[in-house]
Amino acid sequence: LDLLGSPDKKRKIIHVAGTNGKGSVCAFLSTMLEEGGYKCGLFTSPHLIKINERFQINEEMVSDEAFLRAFLKIKALADELVEAGDYHPTYFEFLFLMGMVIFDEADVDLLVLETGLGGRLDATNSIVSPLACVITSISLDHVEYLGDTIEKIAGEKAGIIKPGVPVIFDGNQEEAEKVIKNRAKELGCPYYEVKQASQKMTSYTPDGISFTYDSKIYGTIDLFIPFIAKYQMMNASLAVETMGVLKEVHKIEKETLKAGMEHTKWQGRMETVLPGVIVDGAHNEDGIAKFGGKIPANLKLPLRDGDIERPDDESYADSYFINCNSKDKPQIVDKNVQPILDRNEVYSGCYARVSISLYPFNTNGNKGIACGLGNIQKIADGEPLGGRTRAEDDFEAYDEEDDFLN
Repeated sequence: LDLLGSPDKKRKIIHVAGTNGKGSVCAFLSTMLEEGGYKCGLFTSPHLIKINERFQINEEMVSDEAFLRAFLKIKALADELVEAGDYHPTYFEFLFLMGMVIFDEADVDLLVLETGLGGRLDATNSIVSPLACVITSISLDHVEYLGDTIEKIAGEKAGIIKPGVPVIFDGNQEEAEKVIKNRAKELGCPYYEVKQASQKMTSYTPDGISFTYDSKIYGTIDLFIPFIAKYQMMNASLAVETMGVLKEVHKIEKETLKAGMEHTKWQGRMETVLPGVIVDGAHNEDGIAKFGGKIPANLKLPLRDGDIERPDDESYADSYFINCNSKDKPQIVDKNVQPILDRNEVYSGCYARVSISLYPFNTNGNKGIACGLGNIQKIADGEPLGGRTRAEDDFEAYDEEDDFLN
């Protein structure tokens, strides 16, 4: 960064770490800042379809031209380092440096920066003075790098905390809460914990969730998020609390923040890509548990006419989950779905050709939605591309060629 002219020191940065939810928090922050009239940069990972997605400005991924200019600049720098006997930047370090060049060239007003892995030793932690440090939920993931306990992982995530910089964090996990609080106190940082008890859902529809959040800054605030995942209430609350802590920096009115939140888009996180079909990038114990517990019995997920028969007055009361990360065959998370798999009524590998199993069913009195869980990369081919989803293309292909849907 120093060799690039310290572009991070020119930017107002919100730094976000955590095990699950950090990308969603970044998306909420970015759209609220954009709604407030700011030119906001967003650096996240991984990408779904195209690598440019990792670098967004006001929700638009950067152009190929901007990407190439940054690539060539970092490539030249990397070559110089190698020639001088230093090491070549890793893949993520290379992309992070490209991002700092891209956002500096675009002269963004604010930058929302998501860590790649951990925090303390993450490439993004080379920034010097962020506006705020945000830490989302902590759970066991990447234990070979971050440690095998919640406390150890929380310590790595808390490594992004800088002296005197406000810390906003998910305080629901007791072990993690203690670690983050202690680190904030050590560095003289004001800290703001957000807990589930501060949120109360008021309505739940296929279009999203309305809820109240008791903010330490704004008081009780009514919010709507365009997602059906209840865990997004926590992520949205973390983002709102962060905006409250920084209200003297951005000076955006509360109603404008709410409007921005209502427009947030974040692909692959309990996203309805087709009627009755939900995809999510859950890939660790906490993520799968949150996904698995958040499809309520009273939520009707409409299907297209002719897709599958279902009594109109009944909703799918149960949801079954299949781990699609297995190299051999899907691993059943709920044993009750095994008979359905045996009858080939759930088709592994058919959804968007990426080993995702998703199939609403109603057989022998068992009603539900069988959901395949993989990781963000595995659901990429189901995402919108050019105004249409690849999933729709595949569904039509199977319908025509193999009579798949019927």
